[in-house]
Amino acid sequence: MDNTKIKEKLLQNRKITPNDCWEWTRARNKAGYGQITINYKQLGVHQVSAIIFLNFDINSTNKRTNLICHTCDNPPCFNPNHLFISTQSKNREDTFHRNRTSQKGTKNNNHKLIEQEVIEIKDLLKQKNTLISIAKKYKVSFQTISLIKNEKTWKHL
Repeated sequence: MDNTKIKEKLLQNRKITPNDCWEWTRARNKAGYGQITINYKQLGVHQVSAIIFLNFDINSTNKRTNLICHTCDNPPCFNPNHLFISTQSKNREDTFHRNRTSQKGTKNNNHKLIEQEVIEIKDLLKQKNTLISIAKKYKVSFQTISLIKNEKTWKHL
């Protein structure tokens, strides 16, 4: 696939947010990053965007040390104006300073509940409702309710 076709595909599959993020509207990985297949190889959309729009030469760098990072902290975003090249150590430092070290609540891409539901669940637990009855009401597993009860998840609420 040539760069013109890749660029067209990227631009056709974006949703522009009020923050001017270009969110990928197709496949995403568990962390929320857009995924695209090019020449039978799965790549991050933000990486492809850096190659296409910023002329980033991914082959000339060590993938373990150089990363394509976001200024917007929005994993599905591939707006080249929101991307920059960084190292793993600088990215970890940036993550710490921006207080992104823990993905709590709905910021966790694997969340099945929202904050209000968890507050309700905690009230139901205080009223001695069973884990199974609460799980059925919220259409989650009883293990999910147990994790809330034992403060393994959602302990910030």
